[in-house]
Amino acid sequence: MQNRKQIEKDINLIGSFKGLATAYEEISVSKMQRIRGKVLSARTFLDDLSIVFADVKGSYKNEIEKLIHNSKKGIFSFSNLNKNGKTIAVLLSANDKLYGDIGRKVYGFFIEDVKKSNPDIYIIGKVGREFYDSSEYKKEYKYMDFPDTNEARENFSQVLQILEGYQNVNVYYGQFVNVITQNPIVTNVSGTKELQNDIASQHKQVKFFFEPSLEEVLEIFETQIFSSLFRQALHESELSHVTSRIQQMEYALENIESSQKSLNKKRRLVIKRQESAKRLQRFAGISLWR
Repeated sequence: MQNRKQIEKDINLIGSFKGLATAYEEISVSKMQRIRGKVLSARTFLDDLSIVFADVKGSYKNEIEKLIHNSKKGIFSFSNLNKNGKTIAVLLSANDKLYGDIGRKVYGFFIEDVKKSNPDIYIIGKVGREFYDSSEYKKEYKYMDFPDTNEARENFSQVLQILEGYQNVNVYYGQFVNVITQNPIVTNVSGTKELQNDIASQHKQVKFFFEPSLEEVLEIFETQIFSSLFRQALHESELSHVTSRIQQMEYALENIESSQKSLNKKRRLVIKRQESAKRLQRFAGISLWR
């Protein structure tokens, strides 16, 4: 059995860990409460807006069908912007660890799709890059750190300019469901996936009157609305990571408290044995003087 000094050192050390875990949890709870309302309210609005995005692109169904018919590859672009006809998969991950298993879940979901469709790859966040670099799948990719501050997110124009050049932009991230559950999802922020599904299913398209023109309205959707949808994915990812950290810290605190109970029990046993040994020594000393 460990001696008393070593046990007390372990108790002090685990107490420090408990303080650190508690601080992480409190910071994460505060951050989650601050951003959850904004993210959830914006989610509903932007989900509906992405449907409108697809409807705008599909409003002139006959013209789009002509473009598909005239294209040998079946690729069409109803856009004023220069598109390269390619698909890019964007992985959103954290820069730091201690965010639970949501990062690994999102990466697993991402890499499974990437292996099937072989798109271009953009990784945002150090954890995602670490997962990818250690995997067997090897393909060149673009990378940047996840923007941890509002100022960094505002300076995101370079990334958006790159993504705007792609026909399809699929973003993989964790989505907040509740404090216990965060799920990996993929969102198409370029308004093309819904459009292709609508054409395939003969979905009735909404008809619009465009003012000043269809081209100018589409340009707004493919720049400003595209940017809003992508930034929402960033906020969603941040919320899922923060919430996952709360859960991770709860597990850590449970393990720490269990370890503290075990160590305190060992310390009591050691103290009891030491006191018993001292009593035996006193009795032995008394018997020698008689």
